[in-house]
Amino acid sequence: VAEPEAQLVSTVRNIRLNQTGVSYASLFGPYVKAASKIEVVDPFIRLPYQIENFVEFVQMVRECNHDPENLVIHLSTQNDEEHIPDMIDIFDEIQEDLGAHGIEFTYDFKADHDRFINTDTGWTITLGRGLDIFDKKGRFTLDSICQEERRCKEFVVTYNRND
Repeated sequence: VAEPEAQLVSTVRNIRLNQTGVSYASLFGPYVKAASKIEVVDPFIRLPYQIENFVEFVQMVRECNHDPENLVIHLSTQNDEEHIPDMIDIFDEIQEDLGAHGIEFTYDFKADHDRFINTDTGWTITLGRGLDIFDKKGRFTLDSICQEERRCKEFVVTYNRND
């Protein structure tokens, strides 16, 4: 159960190697539920599984957000010049799909090394590993459809309120 926005505090969460019971909803849901604009900066949204992680993040935002049909989500990532045309095709496809759900999705290739999420409600969530927090999932296993079943990589998430 997500705690009310007013009770959220700046904090740090440490996730252990192989820990289970973790999901994007448990990590980010309370911090994105009132947001109408969300910026994800992760230079490593390149490979198919990383793109799947991003789409799972967007789905979590839709499920947790108070007004999911009026969201603006911006992704800032990076890639090698020769791969950018393919990434534009992929991100344009995601943009079209999200638009059909009322979500405005934009992207650029300007990310550096840092990984974080900014919300228009004043939160910056610093992601030690970006959205790449789970071990490889099985193809025909429960963990392929349920994040809480997946084993995690070790990482730290820092939640800061920008006043």
